[in-house]
Amino acid sequence: MSKQSSFKLIEVSLIGAFCVLSLALPGALAQSMHKHDGHAAHQQGPQVGQQHQAAAPAGNPTPHGGRISVAGPLRFEVVYLPQEIRVYLYDASNRPISARGAAGQVAMTVQGNEKVYRYPLAHVATGAGSRIQDYLAATVNVSRIKDGDMTVAFELTNLPRRDLPRARFTQTFALSKIPVTLAALNEADRAGIARQKVCPVMGGRLGGMGTPVKVLLGDQPIYLCCKGCLGKIQKNPAAYLPKSTPAQTGNGAATSNKLTVSTSTSADRTAIARQRVCVVAGSRLGGMGTPVKVTLNGQSLFLCCKGCVGKVEKDPAGYFAKAAQLHTGR
Repeated sequence: MSKQSSFKLIEVSLIGAFCVLSLALPGALAQSMHKHDGHAAHQQGPQVGQQHQAAAPAGNPTPHGGRISVAGPLRFEVVYLPQEIRVYLYDASNRPISARGAAGQVAMTVQGNEKVYRYPLAHVATGAGSRIQDYLAATVNVSRIKDGDMTVAFELTNLPRRDLPRARFTQTFALSKIPVTLAALNEADRAGIARQKVCPVMGGRLGGMGTPVKVLLGDQPIYLCCKGCLGKIQKNPAAYLPKSTPAQTGNGAATSNKLTVSTSTSADRTAIARQRVCVVAGSRLGGMGTPVKVTLNGQSLFLCCKGCVGKVEKDPAGYFAKAAQLHTGR
């Protein structure tokens, strides 16, 4: 074979090999990039830590616009409003659980500030037969805190599960976005319209502009005079959410948001027997005379004497949580 023929054969072979490589290379690169992207996405996905933190999955909003944390068989939805923090309870299947009888506290630490701010969580009941879920709440102004700038630690006691009477979890603060949905009126809304009386946006009498419009903020219904008011509700739903703080009782009556001190009476005998000892001194209740009753947001604890009141005033959340533990025998 001549040298010229040999060169032509080599040239043809090289061209053929290059063509094969040109066809194969894009597919290999695409497959490699796919694997790399998938690995990165897996690494960057949400993880559940020792604090049992868990965010709501994308596209699966929570009932009240809050963030979910999981502890054992219970799920906790925390809703951060400008003037209030709420905690809703669910079982492992996301079915609502009543928070009746439960208590606790929140401990908040703002970035750049070593001080820990503690607030008691108390039960907020809803009306008999209401479809609105009850919850625990703490009255606290967080309107000036930026998202991500505060760590919030929750300690809950007397939970409605024998296998999990207490739970602790931590979240990073972020104001909640309350879901707003239009809903159809039914016969049961007559009582709600009568109680609300006026449109929260315009202030006019409900019914004065025709049939009121029903809007759900989470599961909380409010009534508007017309659909023209819906836009303002959607822009700032938290501003129109009916105020229901831990001071609210099941029949709507309000109690003082401050500590009140009084002498216990015969009506308190059962509660005193459950608590047994003073939450401050640890001594037996009644050993120093008639126990002193301290009440906050509708909840009461008992002290051996008035000399212990000062310490409760400095850390009410801590001592009310301790009283709740004593009542349940822990």
